[in-house]
Amino acid sequence: MTKKEVRQIVRERQKNTDPDWIAESSEVVQQRVVELSEFVAAEVVGCYMAMEVEVQTTVVIEKCRHEGKAVCVPVLCRETGIYRLMRMDEGISLVPGPLGILEPERGEWLDIDKIDLILVPGLGFDRHGGRVGHGGGHYDRMMSGAGVSLCKVGVSFESQMFDRILMEENDISMNIVVTESRLVQPFSDPAVK
Repeated sequence: MTKKEVRQIVRERQKNTDPDWIAESSEVVQQRVVELSEFVAAEVVGCYMAMEVEVQTTVVIEKCRHEGKAVCVPVLCRETGIYRLMRMDEGISLVPGPLGILEPERGEWLDIDKIDLILVPGLGFDRHGGRVGHGGGHYDRMMSGAGVSLCKVGVSFESQMFDRILMEENDISMNIVVTESRLVQPFSDPAVK
């Protein structure tokens, strides 16, 4: 399935999604995330500030803070025009960014190679670790300098899962995809290339 087709299908499904269902299903997804051995071992976690129709992340952020993990979130760097990760310390004011998504008012920039695990939103994922974002390439660029030690976790609702998404050369695959129904670890299955 092409990225364009995935985007059309998911955006149509999102129009009719009940906010209560999003909240409840987000709780399940987040609980699965915080139970991952990769999350437990991580000291620095990249996260995202969720839009209304995405898997919410407040439980993950609170768990990080409770366990003393550093949390960083994507913020548009005004000097370069690209998204980078900024540390989001407790008590820092959050302000709407250029896309209306909350981000820290100020904080320390962290390079991707300092992150142990990153949660990645998307419009669609597949069982091979493929991902479709909104089309800006922000996450792919942000993760492009990461080493193999970075664990990339796609978080999604089951309604956003597809059998196969046609990926492009610069697209970054996920190590794990977590939904409210399952955990997909494409690279731990020898049958998945």
